[in-house]
Amino acid sequence: MANTYRTHGEYNARPTTEADIGAIAASMRPADAYEVKVLSGQDPTEALTSSYELSQVCRTLSYQDTPLIMYGTVQMPDGSGCVWGLGSTEIEKHVIPFLRVSKTEVDILQGNFPLIFNFVHAANHLHLKWVDYVGFDINEPVEHVTGELVRPIHRRI
Repeated sequence: MANTYRTHGEYNARPTTEADIGAIAASMRPADAYEVKVLSGQDPTEALTSSYELSQVCRTLSYQDTPLIMYGTVQMPDGSGCVWGLGSTEIEKHVIPFLRVSKTEVDILQGNFPLIFNFVHAANHLHLKWVDYVGFDINEPVEHVTGELVRPIHRRI
C-alpha cells in the first residue's frame, strides 16, 4: 500500500517525489520548523531530505499540484518504525480533508511494523491533538537529549 495513489476529489496521497522536499521546506509550518531545529539541529530542507532518504515508506498529501505534508516511516534495527511528518503552512487551509485521510495514511505508515513511535515537542499542541486523533498513545513529557521537553508517542498493531 505504500506505493499506492489514493485520490479524494482534488486531493491525492501518493509516494513522495524529490520535488516535494523543496515545496514543503519553502513553506514549512513554523511549529514543525522549530521542532526540527531544536531537536535535530537541521533546517527544513535537511530534515525533509534525510527523512525521505531514510524512509521505507514516504508519502505526500497534495491538493491539486500543491504538496501539503510529507510523512514517512524509518525502519529501526529492532524492527519498529520511527514515524515522522512535516507540513507546509498550506495544510492549515485544508484541515478537514487532511483529517479525512489521516487514519488510513497512518495505517499505511504502520504497515507491518508492530510498533511505530516518535517524540513530539511538548509545546506542539496541534500535533499532539492530531497524533491522539489517529490512535497514538501519548506519554508524559520527558527531557530530550537537547534539553527540550518532548512527549513520546507510540502506536501498536
